[in-house]
Amino acid sequence: MSLWATGFLSWMHCGKTGVTLQNNPLGTARPGGGIYYLSYEYNLGTCAQRITELLHEKLNSGKLSFADMQKIQADTLLEDAPFFVPYITGVAGL
Repeated sequence: MSLWATGFLSWMHCGKTGVTLQNNPLGTARPGGGIYYLSYEYNLGTCAQRITELLHEKLNSGKLSFADMQKIQADTLLEDAPFFVPYITGVAGL
């Protein structure tokens, strides 16, 4: 599918804290030593993909409101959580 076939372009700067500046997520030092690395998922495109999925969901069901956009912006679902959570909770006995 063409980039423009959807009628919109979703974009998310996934380096939320700036640690991927200059394409080097391990290049920022923590005060007092160590590296400031939070997660591998900043540059995988999962943020933009999630935005695209939510936009498609809303647009396919009708109009997109300002409140919908606020919810999409505030979305924090981790794409790999549905896979790992059952294993983590199983090991922890939760």
